[in-house]
Amino acid sequence: MDGGFFWDHAEAMTAALIVLALFLLLAVAGPRFGTDSRRPRGWAERDPDTALWSDPGVAHLR
Repeated sequence: MDGGFFWDHAEAMTAALIVLALFLLLAVAGPRFGTDSRRPRGWAERDPDTALWSDPGVAHLR
């Protein structure tokens, strides 16, 4: 491999490293500083076996 390969692609590699560092920062900081919106009884407060909406014109099929 030619030694100039990395020199020719320095801008692209720098941009890729910056994007990788940003994703790594988000992966570490997100769970640490983010709000935990999970509920202890599932995704909604109502019974999970009920319909998701109460529109009388829509047939609620499972």
